[in-house]
Amino acid sequence: MLQNFDRVAESYDNVESEHLKILYYDLEKGYKDTYKSYGYYRLCTMFSGKKVVSINDENSFSYTSSEYVLLPPDSNVELNITTHTKAVVYEINGHVIDKISQRMGQEFSSNDKIIKKSYSKELLNVLKSLNLNMYQKDKESRFFMDLHVQELVYRLMNDNKKDSLDGPYYNPAEIARDIIIKPGNEYLSIGEIAEMLRMSQSNLDYYFKKEFNTTPKRYQNQIKVERAKYLLKENNVTEVAMILGFDNISHFIGLFKMKYGLTPKQYIKQIK
Repeated sequence: MLQNFDRVAESYDNVESEHLKILYYDLEKGYKDTYKSYGYYRLCTMFSGKKVVSINDENSFSYTSSEYVLLPPDSNVELNITTHTKAVVYEINGHVIDKISQRMGQEFSSNDKIIKKSYSKELLNVLKSLNLNMYQKDKESRFFMDLHVQELVYRLMNDNKKDSLDGPYYNPAEIARDIIIKPGNEYLSIGEIAEMLRMSQSNLDYYFKKEFNTTPKRYQNQIKVERAKYLLKENNVTEVAMILGFDNISHFIGLFKMKYGLTPKQYIKQIK
């Protein structure tokens, strides 16, 4: 167990997996120090005791074992231990954060947002599982440890959606909608739009349907058919289908008739 925040000592006395480093500290009353979070997110927790901290020379507060503090990378922390404290710090690898961010469609980027919060039941359970696995030396335990890390990031992001770890809430459905309705994007497939948002198409479908009660593909087809009415004034049916990115003309005709009760040819005759 570490007696101070010396980085050299931390590199030797820790439990480490591919995505996480766990550091244990036993700090005496009256201990003071300054340390950095370096390039990692640093989840600061305690078994017992109390910390008084000043972060980046601006945010000063105290916290106990009933709360956690999440520090963004490259934070400067001034620490004052007012009572004997046993602490656990989790340094989280940025790769696993990026992975979970993509799946959730929510940003978790390096900024000056500092979070101090009471534990949710789900987050406490994940931390207990991590602490149990870290004593095991076999490969299987390390494998499960990395799975728990992914759940840890998920719980942190889920618990702090309202606080927003990156300012305004990132909504992939709204961004996808804005891409779809922009003229000139008719040829983009939903898969390509999902790739632009750094997420899978199935995840985009989920968020889009949750937000707009339809799939992005159906929404895109609706936008295309609405534009077809204006394009048919100056182009024939085949030309309009090509402009709107339809590979199958019969599919375009079917969608148009379903919406307006006329085929595109019948519509052309009507407007003429």
